[in-house]
Amino acid sequence: MGATYRGTLNAVTDLGIVATLSTDVQPETEQRERFYPWSAVLSVDLSG
Repeated sequence: MGATYRGTLNAVTDLGIVATLSTDVQPETEQRERFYPWSAVLSVDLSG
């Protein structure tokens, strides 16, 4: 099982998403805004 990521969804476009994420392993390490193309997005859970 992989790491769980939590963060802020900053933008959604036709090309992918922009998000600021942290892992459950290192919660405060290296949080920065990143672009993820749709081909790299496995799932998005907005319930949390």
